[in-house]
Amino acid sequence: MAHDDAEARALASNMVDELAQAWAAGDGAAFARPFAERAHFIAFDGTVLKGPAEIGSFHQQAFSTHLAGTRLGVRLDEVRLLAPGIAIVFTHGGIERKGESQGALIGHSVQTFVISQLDRHPVIESFQNTRDRPIRGPRQAQVWRDFDEAWNRL
Repeated sequence: MAHDDAEARALASNMVDELAQAWAAGDGAAFARPFAERAHFIAFDGTVLKGPAEIGSFHQQAFSTHLAGTRLGVRLDEVRLLAPGIAIVFTHGGIERKGESQGALIGHSVQTFVISQLDRHPVIESFQNTRDRPIRGPRQAQVWRDFDEAWNRL
């Protein structure tokens, strides 16, 4: 049972490693295994997946096509034990191809996990992945507007 942030961090680290190993193996079912039955997975583009079956199927299709041969490069930033058996986990990273730097394939992102059952069999209740593309001025704001307009025309 995780009684403090350090123990929660060790459990979260193991879980992130498990996700990365499943990703590298291109195994959607293994990638989805740590997710709770009622988990919400929010991808970088806003796609919402619910539960391991949907998460696994979505990822297997990606692993078999455009994400084939990639790996998940995620680093733990912070783990906070919120209550007995519940932690929030903050990470950063991206998808990599062999020989490329972190996030080279589709950009750097930040992630937030909520993990429960730390005292039994830890599961991911919620996951959100967000691109790290802050708007820091008029030029970045215009790029965002242009992208949104182009997307809406599709």
